[in-house]
Amino acid sequence: MSTAKENLKKAHTARVRANAAAKEFAAGEHSYDIAERMFTAKKIEGFPIGKRISQALARTGSGVTGSKVQIRYQALENLALLLRQTPVGNVAECGVWRGASARIILEMANHLGRNENGSGMYLFDTFGGFGDYTPMDYVVSLVEDFQVRSEIGRNIFTETSVETLRENLADFPEVQIIKGPVEETLSAQSDDLRFSFVHIDLDLYEPTRVALEYFVPRMVDGGIIVCDDYSSEMFPGARYAWDEYFGGRKMPFTILASLQSVWCNS
Repeated sequence: MSTAKENLKKAHTARVRANAAAKEFAAGEHSYDIAERMFTAKKIEGFPIGKRISQALARTGSGVTGSKVQIRYQALENLALLLRQTPVGNVAECGVWRGASARIILEMANHLGRNENGSGMYLFDTFGGFGDYTPMDYVVSLVEDFQVRSEIGRNIFTETSVETLRENLADFPEVQIIKGPVEETLSAQSDDLRFSFVHIDLDLYEPTRVALEYFVPRMVDGGIIVCDDYSSEMFPGARYAWDEYFGGRKMPFTILASLQSVWCNS
């Protein structure tokens, strides 16, 4: 059997396993109160969110074009709206790139009088693109060339560095920037850390799985985890990791129109 066919078989087997874990987790069981609370009070007094998003994208060089603009703005707006729902505490982002979403989170926290100067904000990134793809990460239409897709992945989101991120977040000097794959860096953090808000933007199955395993047990009551890539067609691995974790445990979550998924520890 060719390598491509072997990988296709592995991908199919892995996805069947993930789907089976969530099989009895009906859509009707998902929690929608988070979304309802967000959108019944969208205006943020003294915080012009559209302007802040435009400024964050420009300042960090993270601009988007075409059909992705509306979804990108909506996703960033959601981070600010969701952060407002959480108690005061540590905040983390996994998959930071050049810091646009981190800026929105930090600016909203600052507006709320929290995490002054970026204190209690933990930013995790490889600063070197993606790691290896697994069978869970392959798009079926591209399955004939796994090696090419993995190579492409290693060259995505590489236009950054710790220094670039530090410069883009210079007005938040106390943020903690942790370089390396989350499969290695998360386990090195203090066991005493607890979080109120976590944004996971890792695209691939394995780092998303590891992040969930680490953060979910460390969330305070009322804490929220957001997955940026839940409904991404190009990166299905994040959704498989999310469904496997929450669906397998029958833990309710919300899916937003911005392609994000949200879980609240309530």
